[in-house]
Amino acid sequence: MALGLAYGDHGFTLDQVAVMVGVSAPTISIWKKKRMEGGAMEIPEIDPDEIEKMRSKDIGKMSKGELERYVHELEVKSYVLEGTVKILKAEGIEELSNDEKAALIDARPRNIAVAEMLEELDLPSSSYYYCRSKPEREDGYADARRAIKEEFELVRGSRGYRYIRQRLREREEPIRISGKKVRALMAEEGCVVAYAKRKRRYSSYRGEIGDAPENLVGRNFHAGGPNELWLTDVTQFSIPAGKIYLSPVIDCFDGMPVSWAIRKSPNAEMANTMLRSACETIGGGEAPVIHSDRGCHYRWPGWLKICEDNGLVRSMSKKGCSEMDRVLWKDKDCIQIKQLWGYLCTYCYLPRLASYGVLENAIRQGLTSKEYFGIVAEVSEGRYMELSLGENKAFINQSDFLVKPAVAKAQIEADAEEARREAERWAAAAAAAGDGDADANGNKWTFTPVDTTEWPNMDGSGTMTTTTVKVDVTPASGDPIAFRMTAKPDNTCVNKNIRDIMDEIVSQLTTLDGAEVELSLEVIARVDSGIPVPAVRAISENCNTMHINDFGFTRKGRTWQRKRR
Repeated sequence: MALGLAYGDHGFTLDQVAVMVGVSAPTISIWKKKRMEGGAMEIPEIDPDEIEKMRSKDIGKMSKGELERYVHELEVKSYVLEGTVKILKAEGIEELSNDEKAALIDARPRNIAVAEMLEELDLPSSSYYYCRSKPEREDGYADARRAIKEEFELVRGSRGYRYIRQRLREREEPIRISGKKVRALMAEEGCVVAYAKRKRRYSSYRGEIGDAPENLVGRNFHAGGPNELWLTDVTQFSIPAGKIYLSPVIDCFDGMPVSWAIRKSPNAEMANTMLRSACETIGGGEAPVIHSDRGCHYRWPGWLKICEDNGLVRSMSKKGCSEMDRVLWKDKDCIQIKQLWGYLCTYCYLPRLASYGVLENAIRQGLTSKEYFGIVAEVSEGRYMELSLGENKAFINQSDFLVKPAVAKAQIEADAEEARREAERWAAAAAAAGDGDADANGNKWTFTPVDTTEWPNMDGSGTMTTTTVKVDVTPASGDPIAFRMTAKPDNTCVNKNIRDIMDEIVSQLTTLDGAEVELSLEVIARVDSGIPVPAVRAISENCNTMHINDFGFTRKGRTWQRKRR
């Protein structure tokens, strides 16, 4: 109606129509713009009697009561227009169904009566009350919605609609609906899978395809003169025409490029052409060090031949993330895990991880290799307590420290040498003491023959006899030889209690020489109200994943067990 009054040939200005309808003039302009974008080019027509009624009203001669009634009428019209466009997304009142009109009436402001809305919407009262009395339609997918939310929460929101649809079909009471419907219900219930969108960065590394030269630079990228130290790498750029690759040679003396090559493909011809151009600048007696990463370009035969023909000295950095090295160790030989996680969350040039679990998994994978880093629980006076290298760890705490591989190896070798010397001291003490006697330190030695073997002499003159002897040492201090414990963790913090037991007690026992440690964990849980089926399935799957064969559930006086496949 407002559009018809403002843009029809009725003699009203935009401001006058805004006063009549009870909205601002820009709002009417926005209504027109939306109507044109929707494809409706015609201005709605208005009843001539309605136009004449509006013109006949002289606002200046109205009483206060008449003005209030007139303003209230405009408020009703404004609410109907606004509700039709904004709430119901319709072009006009004539497009509304009776149910939509009833919903618009129910959402009216308190100062507008039902009768006024019925008159404005041209809706009979019987139709309105019929729409209100209709029972709400039951949701035929109520059970499916609940099941979808249960399955989605069991996997912590990490699986999509295909997995959820399959799990619905595998329930004790299968729910068979299409994948498209599962996806729609997941969207309605807010079950959105969080995907980590990561741009794949270009990497020229293709594995250890050849011998790698020593790292002669050692992060000291300074040169006393030109053509002493060169750096090279391959960089990918994205432009509107596609991807291009730049391969330069940089002189560390002044930071200027010696040569470069640009190609659409990062092939050997690009790297070799660049290196030949750089070699043309070498003077007599100069043998630059060419330092690179471990990319495949710098291991192919063509590159090696150019370096050999021109007297270049090859140098390669270690495999790893150079950006991480800037903050990983700095001037220290170790870094705390929670400090490393803080760096990853702070510095924009470091890799972004979706969660702390991603970092923990990466650390756990690196622990199995002696080429990455060691891990300790405590650092005391420059010594790493309970240091492990190349060994997995049951629990990883944020308070643990990562140690440089070289430093970890040095301490482990020093500890091994100290243990060897200690063994030699014990052997010397055993040789000085007789059977049942005590040595100078008070330790009692007992020698028990185990096996006797006769060997022929090399010269054939007879035989010689060797005896295998078992040596038992009873320490003078009477140290205990066994340990046993039973613990009942607090139900409110089971994970922390078990982790503390593993780190503080079991780890101490396993480091003792000749220690035989046997662990046994018994879990007894009782839920009087019953364990839900999704929980039974989740617990069973987790037991199978962790290779736990002996487990089961009890129901109605009988027990069944599910074995790992």
